[in-house]
Amino acid sequence: VALLDADIPEKPDNVIMSSSVAGSISLAIKVFNGFSDTPPAFTNIAYKYRKTNETSWTEGTLAVGGTFPNITGTISSLSGTYEVKVGLRNGNSDEAQVTYYRDALTSTGTDEITV
Repeated sequence: VALLDADIPEKPDNVIMSSSVAGSISLAIKVFNGFSDTPPAFTNIAYKYRKTNETSWTEGTLAVGGTFPNITGTISSLSGTYEVKVGLRNGNSDEAQVTYYRDALTSTGTDEITV
C-alpha cells in the first residue's frame, strides 16, 4: 500500500522556543490545523539542533505534551547558543522516512537561543 503525503504530519504552523530553565529549551508548537477531517495521530516530536556556527545537526525525538493543536516539548542537557528545527512524526513518517520541519523562533523572532 502506497503512502499518501496526507498521511504524514505537516510541518508545524509555528514553533516558539524559550529557555526558562538552565540547560533546557522549551518548545511551544502550534500544529497545522488545516485538516478537512481528523489530523494524523502524532507519535512524537522530532527535533534537530546545532550550536551556532556548527554545520552538523543533532537529532532526537520527544514525547508529545499538551493537546491538539497546541503541543509542547523540552530539549534538555544543553549549554551554548542553538538553532532548532521541529517536526511531527507518526508511523507513516517512519515508514516513508519523511519528516517536515519548521524553524523554531524565540518570541522576538530570532532563530537562535542561548541556554
